Formats: sequence, C-alpha cells, structure tokens
Amino acid sequence: MSMTTAQVFELASNQQLWAGHLIDTTAPVSETTLPNYSPIDNTCIGSIANGSQQDVNTAVAAARDAFEHGEWRRMSPAERKAIMQRWCQLMHEHMDELAALDCVDAGKPITECLNTDLPATIETFEWYAETADKVFGKVAPTGADALGLVVQEPIGVVGAVLPWNFPAQMYAWKVAPALITGNSVIVKPAELTSLSAYRLTQLAYEAGVPKAALQLVCGLGEEVGAALGQHMDVDMVSFTGSTEVGRLFLQYSAQSNLKEVVLECGGKSPQIVKVISHLNTAKTEGALLIAGGHIHDELGSGWYIEPTVFDNVSPDMTLFKEEVFGPLLAVTSFETEEEAIQLANQSDYGLAASFYTQNVHRAFRVASAIKAGTVSINGFSEGDITTPFGGYKQSGFGGRDNGLEALSQYTQTKTIWLVN
Repeated sequence: MSMTTAQVFELASNQQLWAGHLIDTTAPVSETTLPNYSPIDNTCIGSIANGSQQDVNTAVAAARDAFEHGEWRRMSPAERKAIMQRWCQLMHEHMDELAALDCVDAGKPITECLNTDLPATIETFEWYAETADKVFGKVAPTGADALGLVVQEPIGVVGAVLPWNFPAQMYAWKVAPALITGNSVIVKPAELTSLSAYRLTQLAYEAGVPKAALQLVCGLGEEVGAALGQHMDVDMVSFTGSTEVGRLFLQYSAQSNLKEVVLECGGKSPQIVKVISHLNTAKTEGALLIAGGHIHDELGSGWYIEPTVFDNVSPDMTLFKEEVFGPLLAVTSFETEEEAIQLANQSDYGLAASFYTQNVHRAFRVASAIKAGTVSINGFSEGDITTPFGGYKQSGFGGRDNGLEALSQYTQTKTIWLVN
C-alpha cells in the first residue's frame, strides 16, 4: 500500500520510518539498529538495520545459488524486461511516497524529489528494461572453416554500494543495468539514506523480481561495504562515493578474488555533510568573501548555510581543490584560454566540467582539452540516461554509469569458436 507524502512526514515526525535487510534466507539476521537522523532538522526519523559480515555472507550465498541455479538469469531477456516494466509501473504508483522518503532522509526539497529525482529514477529503469532484448552479440569475420561468436554474459554476483546524495537515482543507475543483464545484485545503501532503497526493493519483489536476485543489506560502510569488497564470492563491486573509500575497494579486490571494481569517486568523503570548516578555511587561506557566508540558525537545528561566493581563490587553496557538498562557489580568474584549461586540469579529480562560449571552434577545442568525464558547454549538465557518466583521474575507475556503456561493466565477454 502506498503512503502519501503527508503520511511519510508524519511517520518521520514520530520516529517510525524503517529500513531493514531484505535477504533471501530463513536464518536469523542481525537485530542491531542505527538511528536515522534527518538533515532537515537533525531529528531522529526512525532507524535502519545495522548489518554484519554474517549478513553479507548469507546474502552472497543466496545470490550465488540464484545465479548458478535460479530463474532470473535463465529467463529470456523479454521476460526480464516485462518484470522490470511492471516494477516501473509500481514506481509511478508510489512516486509520492518514494519522493517523500528521499526528502526526509536526504534533506532534499520535496519538489526536487518529485519533479527531478524520481522521474529520472523511473526513466533509468524504463530505459534499461528496453535494452534487454535489443543488445546483440557479434559474429567474427572468420574464414569458411570456423565460426566465431562474441557474446556477453552476466558477470555473476554484483555488489552495488550507493552514496547518500541521490538515494533513489543512484540505486537505479547501478541496479537497473546489473539486474537486466541477468546478474544477482546485493545493494548496500548509504547508512545516511537507506529508506528509498528499502522501498524500491520491496516493490521489485511485488513486480516479480526473485528475492535472491535482488537483496538489500543495510548498515555501515566499514562493516557491510567492506564485507562485500572482501568477499571471495562477489564477482564485482560498483561503488559511488569518496576517493578514500574507492581506494579501499581496490585493496579489498587485491586482497580477495581480484573482483572487478567500478568506481565513481568525488572529491572528498561524502560522510562530511556540514561545510562550515570549508568556509572558515577559505577565509583563513586568503580567499575574498563577496557574498553569503552565514549559517541560518533561525531555521532550526538543520544543516543550513546560505549560498556563498569566494573570489581570488588560488589553485593552492583547499576550496579550489576539494569538493564541497554545500553551496560554496570558488571564483578563480584567468586571462587566456590556455590558462583556463591549465586551471581546469590542475585538480586531482575529473568528474565533470562546464564552460561558456559562443565560438563553436573554441567549444570543441576546449572540451577536448579538459580532462573530465563529462564536459558541458553553455550550461551545467551531466548528460542524460543515454550518455555514459563517470570520471577521469581520481574521480573514476573501471566503467561508466548510464548509456549502453554501463551494461558492459556488469557483463563479461566470451568467445565461442566453432570449427567446421
């Protein structure tokens, strides 16, 4: 039964919202919980399950059995497509509820959740559902004495480790392509924002996705995330989050079964959600505050700071080098095109960049020179579901979300060579 936005808000005010494990098992799972605080007013809105390594082991065992012997992988692509389309219809019917969950959990405006995040989430699932029976293998140009087939097969058990900032949308970016290609998926949502992932997974079961093919293990990154990364029977992990934790997943891979790792990393740890230290550091390091810079205490105990602009930000300053999850803008002046490109490429990161020009030749020249996974011209954009999204340098590793390119990171290539 779908909840209205008002009902979600009422449950949040009474500390009754819940996100728990969804594991295909009859065995006991951890009963410990974590309080869930909303960044809107820093009040407790409920709790989430606090998973353990044993919970991960149980989920992986179920996922492996489902992949080797279960129905999801063996369904025809058209059958998986039909189930995902039913899932999308349920998302439409529950859109108000899902948007409200992200609103209270991530502190995002309800209008943004309703008008942007949830429509983009559903669009992602709809788009990947349509790819199920439209992506083909290849026939190699052999001689008459052999037939060479190049086919794509699901990679196996996939761990999807999500960030906190776009809970439902990042769930879709990873789960949709991984699931439609026939994998068994284990989702680890951010401990800060687990509510919509929990509800989306419940709706998946209602649509017909087998429980063992899509499971949810909630909890802390250092427990659940690390256990997924270190597990010998997880075939790949797709992670979005900080560069620091991304490095850990590469270590986990090297220390375990050399599982494939796909990273989309930002500029700093996403666990740091107040930004006052960056504001004070910018002042100390000599940046010129030209607008904003105040905390809105009158709005209550939530994490609010007004839009702030610093000028005279030099490349050696912290504000120039680090990503800030808040409304702090750094302004650095330049005089030539070459200097602008040099400044843009001076960062250790390269997720996305934007620049503005009316000169079409300059547009393509500069876009080609900037070291970033997405370069938008005359406006900020990350592209859409049809275009791959990911970073250069320390912002990304191993693959891309979105587009047909995302399918390749959840599959492996096999050559079948038939001799006549």
